[in-house]
Amino acid sequence: MFAEELIRACAESDDGAAWEEIIARFQRPISLSIKRTACQWGKDPAQFVDDLLQETYLKLCADKCRSLLEFARQHSD
Repeated sequence: MFAEELIRACAESDDGAAWEEIIARFQRPISLSIKRTACQWGKDPAQFVDDLLQETYLKLCADKCRSLLEFARQHSD
């Protein structure tokens, strides 16, 4: 499944398998971005990654997944 289709499946339904696939595909790049940003600010990434990763997923789900859908439209696959 293409990323845009997967994102739509997550945003438009309660498809647990689609969310599991989103996490499998994107958890690593999101975590690496968090680590890189924490290091740039001189912080220990180990203290922040799990909390900020969870916070990221919550923001993606907020407002009927609006941010997730907007991102998919701007950055196909």
